[in-house]
Parts: sequence; structure tokens; C-alpha cells
Amino acid sequence: MYPGNLNLGTIKRKYIVKIDECTSCNQEDLSISFIPKKANGKYLSGTIIFNKDMLTIKKITLNTKNPVTNGLSSIIEDDTITPENIQLNINFDPNDYEKIQSLDFKFTMNYSSRGNFEIITSHSFLYFYNYNTSFKIPYFTNNINFNNDYDKIKALQASKKIWDLNYQFPKSYKEKMSINFFKKHGYLINYNTTIPSGYLQYIRPSIITWQKNKPLKWQDIKLSLLKNKERNIDHKAYKQGATKAVDKEAYSISEIKQKSNKSEIDEQLNFSYLLDAYTNKLGETQFNTETLFNRNSSFYSYNRINHKLLYINLIFDIYEIYNRELNTELSNNIPFKEAKILSDKKFNEARLIVKKMEVDTNKGLNFQTLIRWSEKVKLKLAN
Repeated sequence: MYPGNLNLGTIKRKYIVKIDECTSCNQEDLSISFIPKKANGKYLSGTIIFNKDMLTIKKITLNTKNPVTNGLSSIIEDDTITPENIQLNINFDPNDYEKIQSLDFKFTMNYSSRGNFEIITSHSFLYFYNYNTSFKIPYFTNNINFNNDYDKIKALQASKKIWDLNYQFPKSYKEKMSINFFKKHGYLINYNTTIPSGYLQYIRPSIITWQKNKPLKWQDIKLSLLKNKERNIDHKAYKQGATKAVDKEAYSISEIKQKSNKSEIDEQLNFSYLLDAYTNKLGETQFNTETLFNRNSSFYSYNRINHKLLYINLIFDIYEIYNRELNTELSNNIPFKEAKILSDKKFNEARLIVKKMEVDTNKGLNFQTLIRWSEKVKLKLAN
């Protein structure tokens, strides 16, 4: 926290605030500095450049050493991360001080891994240059409740076209080598990323994207919608109107019973299409789509055998076939509203084929028919 978030009484208790000499300020500006009385890593120090005539803030500088942070941890359990320094400069637009012009962020941390020690510094600069063009929120054919913003970033993976279009400068040989190294030995967030199944216990992603030659595994699929993930679910124990928790979401069991039979309470598989749009160098609207498996609202709690896993992946593959058809039919400069309608149409077509497959294979129990469907779908995906 910094004084801008606090009332006057709290500022007096927590901070030392004073007006400093500012050689680079205009005559009507003040430089107000603030330092926590206790340097415990919970409060930020910094300065505010304040125009006393217009009563506007022109710049805020925030920093802290040895900050106390929540939720920052290594995916690898034995590795440790220790934040050392955070610095953020917020510059407001001289033409309209109600708007931010740029953010300049620097973060330093210590990283220890198997006897090795590294000091890692991340520096990013974000410039807001067009407030008049609104950002189109990506569309999902089925609603998805993400666990957090970081989880959402992983879900909305940018395509190679977006990176090539928006990268400000031509990539140097060194940059290309660095990217190739991380793509081979690690993974880059929002850069055609893949998440190893073993990391799921740490990341808890809301969704899994369809990937060629990377089918779903049992560890990708929840045993139940309960947080404690009990293996043996006694459906008789659920009373009318009881709920099941799905991370931060709850579903009514009575509603499920109205629509489903007993076996479907043991099996709930939800899929979705992602539709995203961007503008190319010619000013044309381009679309990017993905087939998603919604982990948060899906589970499979019984008979976890290879036949059933094949059946679940077959459903995933069928939705991917129609997603490819959707990609083909999405033309340049079609309005986003029409693209959403087309996405829903293709998703419903895929859902009808999935239902037909479920009936033909008796939900995967008829192995011979399941194999025939699988070979047929594989052939379509190969084309």
C-alpha cells in the first residue's frame, strides 16, 4: 500500500510524509515524498509530483526493498524465489492528467535451484497510445470462470501471427536463439505455450488447449468437483439443493438431477471454443480460435480406464475438427458479432456429432465402435 490508498489518520500512523525540493519540477508543482515508519516490506515508499494549481497528479514513483509478496512461488518445489526490489513509475498524460501515459516497471528477485543462485531482473515498459480504440474481449462459446488473471493469460495464448505483427523491432539473431532455447527447454508464457501435466498440481489451470499429439491424461481430469477431490462419491448423501464447489464456483445438484441421469453425475465434461480478434498491418480483422477443455467445471469420477480416456479424447478431437472448419469460414473484416454467431453455430454442430458418437459407442463402452470412430476422426484431423 502507499498513501494514495489510505486515509489521513492511517497516513500519519504509517508514514513520514514531507515536501521535497524539486529542481526538475515546474513552479506550480510539488514533490511529495513518503517513507514507511517501519520498513517491513508491506508498504511502498516513493514520490508524487503534484500540480497544486490544477490539483492533479503528474507522476507517481513507487518502490520497496525486500517486499512481502503472496502467491509468488516456483513451479519446482525445491527451488526458492526471494523478491528483492520492486520499482514502478506511473506517468500521466500531459494533455489529460486523468489518463496514464506510461508504466515503467522493474522487478528483481533471487532464484535458488539445486545449489545454483541467480539474480533475475525483469524490466518492462508499457505505453498507452490510443484510448479511443477499445479492446475486444475474447469470446467463449461456453462461459469459463478462471482461477485468476495469471490463469487467464495462459489460456489466451497469442498466435505466431500476433507476435510477428506486434513485435516492435526485428528480432536479432541472439533474440531468436534465446526464444528457441526457452521453447525447447522451458516454456514462454503466452507464446504458444505447453504446460506439462506434472505442473498441473502447482498451476491449477482452468482450461487445457487442444494440442496435436498431446491428448488428455487422467491427471488432467478432476476426480470430482469437490475441493478435497474425494475418490468415493456417495450421490445419496447429496440432499436436494446441495452444492458442489468448483474452485470458486458452485453448481446445484438438484439442477443436475433434473437434466441428467445417475451416470452423468459421475461424468461432466465441458468444452468450449475461444474466439479472439486482432487487426493486421492492412487494417483487416483477423481471427484466432482454440478448442478448450474446461477443467474447472469438468470431472470424471468412476471407471478410469484406457477405453474411457480414449472416449474423452475423442470428444475433444471432434470439437477440434469443427474448430478448424470455423477457422476456414472466418473471413477477413467480418464483424466480431457475426464471428461469434458462427462460432456458436459450429460448436453446436460439433455437439450434435458428439452426442451421436456417445450413442453409437454407448459412452465408450462399445470398444469396437469406439475404435472405428477414433480412426475416422484421426483421418479427418490428419487432412
